[in-house]
Amino acid sequence: ATAPEVREAGRTLLAQYTFRKKNSRTTREDHELSLVIKASLAGSEGVPVVRRLCRDLMAAVAKYEVRANDQVDLIKALFQVHPSVMLDELFSGDEESRKESVGLLNNLNRFNNNALDDIPDEIILDWCSRDPIIRYPIAATGMALFRRSNDREPHAWTDLPRKLLENAPEPRAILNEIVYRLRPTSWSGSLASNLESRLKLLDDLPVGDVPDLQAALEEAKGVLRKQIEEQRRSETE
Repeated sequence: ATAPEVREAGRTLLAQYTFRKKNSRTTREDHELSLVIKASLAGSEGVPVVRRLCRDLMAAVAKYEVRANDQVDLIKALFQVHPSVMLDELFSGDEESRKESVGLLNNLNRFNNNALDDIPDEIILDWCSRDPIIRYPIAATGMALFRRSNDREPHAWTDLPRKLLENAPEPRAILNEIVYRLRPTSWSGSLASNLESRLKLLDDLPVGDVPDLQAALEEAKGVLRKQIEEQRRSETE
């Protein structure tokens, strides 16, 4: 356990921290700050500092003063000590600010730096349950739904999509968001082959016995098959 005076010194340091453009020291600083966060911000005394760091980071990213990808360790540490507080800060604003927060998380996802990987599903579901109409779609939009262990392995679902579909008040909207997330944002080689790997994922999506969801899933698979055929034809030509 960290001594109380060390925790207090850490909170004082972090309360005064300002984000700045990446330089030769930023990467090491990101790692060092993450250690200070984990050592000093757990517990209720750390909540105000977590809130301020999150707000300042989002403001700095919005002004293009820093890139979220340069602050991965810090973001992960903040989610580790106060996941619900971080979710509140990122997604309690208006629709425009929520879109910016989703964009930040999706940007981290693209570089395999998912800051939310270590948050237990139960915490995400509890957070969603406090404002289900708005928050379940956010979870489907911004959380890690599928991953792979390395570039040679196929993608596989996490447990979260099933839990979102089971608990959301409007599971059809969640399914639509999951399907939308499957389209690759970047790829190497054949796009048709990439889409075929996503079709295999859809085949494994656990939608349960809800007829409406099963019908929607079959419709989505039909659309994706058509896209694959068109893309394969284009690549052959």
